[in-house]
Amino acid sequence: MVFLSVQKPIPSTLQLPLCRIAFLLLFASTHSAFGWGSTHAQITQAAYNVQPQALKNLWVVSYQHPQDGSTRTIQAYLLDYFWWSGNPDHVDGPLNGSFASEDRKNYAKLFHYGERGGAFAVPTPTGLPLPPEGSAWTYHYFTFSPSENAGRAERGAEWYFDRIVEAFLDDRDEDAAQYAGSFAHAIEDRSSTVHAWDGYGAERSVVESQNGVSMQFWFINDNNVSADIAGYDPLMLGTNSADAAQEFTTRLQSLNDESRANLSDTNRYLGSHLNDDWVNSGSSPATDAHMAEMARGSSRLLADAFFTGFMLAFPDAVDPGDMHFTPNHDNYTEVAAGVQDHTGNLSLASTSGRQAYLKFDISSLPGGGTIQSATLTMRTRNDFAVDATANVYSVADDSWLETTIEDSNKPAFGPVIGSFPIEGTATLMVSPGTSQLDMIDVTGWVATNYNSSDVQISIGLLEVGTSITFFRADEHSDQSEHPWALLSIIMESDSPPAFTNITVGTETGFEFNSAAGTDYRLECSTNGMDWTDKNIVLHGLGQTEILFDPNGFDSNRAYRIMKGTQ
Repeated sequence: MVFLSVQKPIPSTLQLPLCRIAFLLLFASTHSAFGWGSTHAQITQAAYNVQPQALKNLWVVSYQHPQDGSTRTIQAYLLDYFWWSGNPDHVDGPLNGSFASEDRKNYAKLFHYGERGGAFAVPTPTGLPLPPEGSAWTYHYFTFSPSENAGRAERGAEWYFDRIVEAFLDDRDEDAAQYAGSFAHAIEDRSSTVHAWDGYGAERSVVESQNGVSMQFWFINDNNVSADIAGYDPLMLGTNSADAAQEFTTRLQSLNDESRANLSDTNRYLGSHLNDDWVNSGSSPATDAHMAEMARGSSRLLADAFFTGFMLAFPDAVDPGDMHFTPNHDNYTEVAAGVQDHTGNLSLASTSGRQAYLKFDISSLPGGGTIQSATLTMRTRNDFAVDATANVYSVADDSWLETTIEDSNKPAFGPVIGSFPIEGTATLMVSPGTSQLDMIDVTGWVATNYNSSDVQISIGLLEVGTSITFFRADEHSDQSEHPWALLSIIMESDSPPAFTNITVGTETGFEFNSAAGTDYRLECSTNGMDWTDKNIVLHGLGQTEILFDPNGFDSNRAYRIMKGTQ
């Protein structure tokens, strides 16, 4: 993405989770024993790492919390479990002592969503073992029925998005981060080994009974779990808080569903952890890998939540020339077979006579522009040890539909326009079920279509090898790693670049970010309408540049930087 700097305006009936009783009976009050431990900070850090620099710039400034004797950056507070990413545990348990003192609880609760009777209420600071009767529920433990959990999740998410936006616009960047930290913790918990079962106690009990384990089985050392999502491009969840909250709730439920499926799968967490010293919370590389799948799901959703809150506050912080598209049609075909399910896993396995198709609608791009770059990002799965390669093909015929395409009417593949590896589990040293990301340059094919006014971009995919690889359809019921196919297009912009005045020595110049290979000229005006070329041209190198008026800076004149030499 191309991110711009932010121009900020002038400031203007509770059910007790069963696992909480287990906390009290089984463990001391160290957070590493409760669901996610160190992984809480790992997930928050991973989500923060992929944010635009414009957001990071707001959270790297120094700040002193009123209850802290030290000065830290806002980012440091956000990422520290014992400060903001652990806020729900401060307010609602299991933390006790200095990090959950009455003062800390009463301060932290102001940055939490809570409710009583379906309406907002300031959360009641509680601790283990039992909340006071009539307490206001804290956005933390989702121990209710799926439908009630969804309602609470959506109402709270909208509240958080509204508060984050309001804080950003009111120049309270530290408050935006504290709301974000409280929000983050609840998201992270829904994929943890303990809290993924909140609201699904009966289902968990069946798994325990069938495998001869106890509640202890879910309390595990997570110090070697990676939540990194380097290369992930965060997405907007909606164009307003209400829509974003609705999409967020769908994604959160999908994340939780996938986590519980992982935990109860004999080929994933359940199978590997049965071979660990689980009585003593022991883990293993295989179990860590399965937990990492769940953690990365949280990282991606949290990254989207951070990004959405920021972009709702500052919609112009992203260059409008940078646009993303998910497929409006996707499916695969199989030799001598009819129409496949376009809402499930889409296969690329050439050994089974299968090939996949993607179609993107780019009609929202402005006409008459220039495609600077187009990148296809694919998330794929290869659950076998052997490596594979996927070729990417141009498809000239855009008439196909995901609901009708089959072997007998599939459009022909054109030339190969790219390829990417789909490594097997042996190469990646991961367990089956782990996805991987690859980015393919498809600028030429997209530009060819765009320049001929074809706004439907069709692409074919075919595995070269003997493995069985696939990706998930855009409409797949599990949205925890969505999207699995994304087309990102950057348009060249003809608008003048933004610049700031900068003094170098005794000279005042104009600092701006150039595009590589583009020429820029400096113009000035005394009335803002008639512009005079200052006869100085700079050839952009794709970096921060400075232009100076050869006759010296004149504070009585307006200046602008234009593209081109004339």
